[in-house]
Amino acid sequence: MENIKDNFNNEIFKIEAKSLLQDLMLNTILFQYYRNIDTEKINKIIDYIKNIFNEYHKLKQLHILTYCNDKTLYGYSLSFIHNKINGLYLHKIHVNEQYRNRGIGTSILKALQNENCKITLLCLKKKEKFYIKNGFHYVKPFPMLNYENYKLSRKIYNGLSLMSNNKEKNDISIFLLKDIDINNIANILKI
Repeated sequence: MENIKDNFNNEIFKIEAKSLLQDLMLNTILFQYYRNIDTEKINKIIDYIKNIFNEYHKLKQLHILTYCNDKTLYGYSLSFIHNKINGLYLHKIHVNEQYRNRGIGTSILKALQNENCKITLLCLKKKEKFYIKNGFHYVKPFPMLNYENYKLSRKIYNGLSLMSNNKEKNDISIFLLKDIDINNIANILKI
């Protein structure tokens, strides 16, 4: 396990952008463009989303932990940093498909927990047991509040569970795409 500064960032951000685009296409106003999307537009959107992650990383608000050797990325985690409360919002643990079921995800999670900080995450109901087995507890269903700048992405987060590795009340903000970003992506699709 290495905390490599930039070796795999482009690959990681591309995986994340594709995943986020898929969620957006199925759960937001972007669904109407799903059938007419071409490769050039997909690439523009992926670059747009990659730039969002890149900006967070440049601002030192995005922590990337990789499980890799010199040439191969097996998996990674992306966490958003909250220095004021010594906390992380664990956005994702990803293990490349051919390396799954080998304990890599658990190793990444344990490495994050060894950083001795408060960790909060959102997960699907079916993933709760994994996190509970690894020292997290269920807090509550994620309450997607009626925030003014996040109305378009609300459906993406329906049915998720809020989990934490500590019993304290957590006021850790999470990573959500703002409506302005979704509208910018929609504008790319309209071109």
